Amino acid sequence: MTEVAALEDVCERAWPPRERVELDGAVLRFTDGFTRRANSARVDGGGSDLDGLIARAEQEYRSRGLRPGFRLTPLSPPAFERLLGERGYVVDTEAVVMVADALPVTPAPAPGDGIALEPGLDEEWLRVFQAVERHWPPEQDPGARWVLASGAAPRRFALARIDGVPAATGYARLEDDWLYIACVGTFPEHRRRGLARAVSERLFSWGAASGACRAILQVETKNAAAQGLYAQLGFRPRYVYRDLVPGAAPAAD
Repeated sequence: MTEVAALEDVCERAWPPRERVELDGAVLRFTDGFTRRANSARVDGGGSDLDGLIARAEQEYRSRGLRPGFRLTPLSPPAFERLLGERGYVVDTEAVVMVADALPVTPAPAPGDGIALEPGLDEEWLRVFQAVERHWPPEQDPGARWVLASGAAPRRFALARIDGVPAATGYARLEDDWLYIACVGTFPEHRRRGLARAVSERLFSWGAASGACRAILQVETKNAAAQGLYAQLGFRPRYVYRDLVPGAAPAAD
């Protein structure tokens, strides 16, 4: 298995789809429309009939009431993006997968830092994250709960408060010796206070204590601030992926 294939496997296990179908060199994921990561066809091959693969994947998504989407990585056939463009597809998300080969060394949590870690998903965390970052419609709630709460893997939900008011979120999940980081977001009025770093460091500390040796995350290429933060914490880019969808308004990754 190549490095890209191995990292894609970690990312999918840590952000799991509700339904998964293998189809002619692609892996189709379906999760009530919640995030493009959990509702796209990851194209790792495709054989000689790429047009047929696109048509079959489109049918699978539309039969479930979902918008088709294709995740293209360095493993995807070079012609695939051109064929999607000819069908009117546009880039919905471009993101970089970043890896820390060793967990960052983090300071001990300061007493009263206002950051709480919980092992399970609760309604407050979900609604704060929804308000901070995603703004998904009610029909995607089951997908959100599935991605964040399904499976037996250990995880932590971080919620930072300022003066008792929720200000930032974060999420981490263990997959073997990997720590997967996601959902790090801060309300606009609380940005530039170091909350994203503080939340991330708390999650790294938990991961190290729980047996993680390395960490992985995905961040949009347009988010230079997040890339800069994680570069400071020892993460390095491994590859870029692009999500393509039929031409229309962008959806959350």
